[in-house]
Amino acid sequence: MLFKIVKLWCFLFCLFLVFSCEKNDKNLVVQRGALVNAEKQFDIPLSEISSVIGDSFPSSLVKYGVKGYKITYGTIYDNEPIYSQALLLIPEGVNIIHLVAYFHGTNVPMKILGSEQKIPSNYDGSTKNWREVRFCGITLAMSGYCVLLPDYIGYGITADKEHPFIYYPELFKANIDALLATKRFFEQQHLFYDNRLFLAGWSQGAGASLSAQKYIEANYTDEFKVVASSNLAGPYNFTRFIEEVFINSSKHYRAVGLYSWAGYALNKFSGLNRPCDQIFTFPVYDQVSAFEVITSKPIDLFREYFIKNVLNGDDELFRAIILKNSFHSDWNPKGQVFLHHGTADDIVPYFNSEDAFHALNESSGNVYFYSYENATHDSHLDEYIKRTIEDFNKLK
Repeated sequence: MLFKIVKLWCFLFCLFLVFSCEKNDKNLVVQRGALVNAEKQFDIPLSEISSVIGDSFPSSLVKYGVKGYKITYGTIYDNEPIYSQALLLIPEGVNIIHLVAYFHGTNVPMKILGSEQKIPSNYDGSTKNWREVRFCGITLAMSGYCVLLPDYIGYGITADKEHPFIYYPELFKANIDALLATKRFFEQQHLFYDNRLFLAGWSQGAGASLSAQKYIEANYTDEFKVVASSNLAGPYNFTRFIEEVFINSSKHYRAVGLYSWAGYALNKFSGLNRPCDQIFTFPVYDQVSAFEVITSKPIDLFREYFIKNVLNGDDELFRAIILKNSFHSDWNPKGQVFLHHGTADDIVPYFNSEDAFHALNESSGNVYFYSYENATHDSHLDEYIKRTIEDFNKLK
């Protein structure tokens, strides 16, 4: 009997040590920007690149095979340390790093059939699905760039968390930590990297790209030098965007679920945390309920007095949040800015890029605008990435 008791206590003590070590290890490694793990996912030889990206890209761009790594890194969420992941693409045989951080477009905030096949770190070298990873990430990598594609909080291993969506001050935290972890990876692999950074993204990711340029140039100049950003159809003038939707709140919007979700994310992640029934006319208790709307009119989703007070300026707190989330003016980009937008975009209005072009050009004169006549929100992704490679190549 005594032997069994001693054996049980030994087992419990060992169990305690295991959990204590795991806890201590977690506290030790989950620092912001720490590289926790880097796991090789795939090799795509040069001879197979065309089968991955299709035949819409000129053969002159197909220069390298591509290796893919899933990197796990430390970041924060709700002021608590967590792990997140990203996909890192490295051209075969490169010795000098030209790094592009590519930020992907919106993934709906729920698990649906095929949703896991959009998350960058899940990409396995497939010739199907993962459209942005293949058409943008792999294409940049085969042209000679190392490409980092963060998953964002709320996807992959952080799917149990709510996604900050287009509240960019919060979204930026995990993205900059992914970049810092990538630098650690280069150091471990003895790859030369001189801190020069290119940024790119589409839709939500374009806003992430342009706002990252602003934040990095203001706060991370010891870590990175932004050479340029290339941004397709992003919500930069968020103030005007919200105003236009609210002024025309009786209009039908195809993407009104995204707008409703955006309102929820701004309220939550800005720290305002106003009761949702003060903003919405229908039951909203999480990001999925905010997104799953049954009407296409904003007037049927948002409280009338909320719309009115935002428009007339009486809701000063929400107005301040919207202003903080706008990046089209009032800063001077040091790196070049390339803007791309289709004139027929009915998801993110064309004026976002127009306004950013005029306002930022007045500040720096270093802004360029590609306008795509009659193009929709996603009809010119291939052309965008080709021009991005051409522009970035001139600045290497």
